[in-house]
Amino acid sequence: MHTAAAGPDLSHYQHTRWTQENGGPPQANAMAQTSDGWLWLNTIDGLYRFDDEGGRFLPLAKVEAAMLGMLAALVVVPAAAIWAA
Repeated sequence: MHTAAAGPDLSHYQHTRWTQENGGPPQANAMAQTSDGWLWLNTIDGLYRFDDEGGRFLPLAKVEAAMLGMLAALVVVPAAAIWAA
């Protein structure tokens, strides 16, 4: 009989689920973290940055409706810069 190996202790982590109802952005299709620690989300409504101190998502760029389907990736480059593609 096999028993599952014990996994790492995750009890010191906190899990929060963000939805539009509690301040999260609309549907995200890409996510990246820059070297300066910012978490970025590319959504169907534009680019958002997560403010971990305030616990909220900040919209940084609205996208024209014609471009919404074309943005599908975020790429982190040196100097904590990010490209949306």
